[in-house]
Amino acid sequence: MEQDWYTSDRAQAQKPQNNRVVRMKQAVTMLMLLAVMASMLVPVWQSAVNRALEVEYRTISRSLKNLEEQQRLLRSQISQKKMPEALAEGAWREDILLQQINADKLVMVGRSL
Repeated sequence: MEQDWYTSDRAQAQKPQNNRVVRMKQAVTMLMLLAVMASMLVPVWQSAVNRALEVEYRTISRSLKNLEEQQRLLRSQISQKKMPEALAEGAWREDILLQQINADKLVMVGRSL
C-alpha cells in the first residue's frame, strides 16, 4: 500500500484488534449467514409441506369418491333385490311357489288405544 505524503506512518499503522473482538465479528457474521440461509429455507420447506398435504388431500378425496360410488352401487343392488321382479326371479330359481292370499281368509286384529 502506498503511503500518502500528507499522513504520517503512525496514522497508517494498523491498530491490533483484540482477539475477542475478532471472534465476535466472526460469530456475528456466521449468525447472519445462518439467518439468511434459514430465511431462504423456510419458504421452500413450507411449499414442500403444502404440496404433501395437497397430495394427501387429493388421495383422500379420491378414495372418498370411490367409497360413495360403492355405497350408491350397493344401495341400488339392495333396492333391486327388494323389487318384486327380483323376488319372483329368485323364487323361480329356488322352486318356490308364490301364492296370492285372498282377502276373505285374512283375520283382522284390532288394536285399542
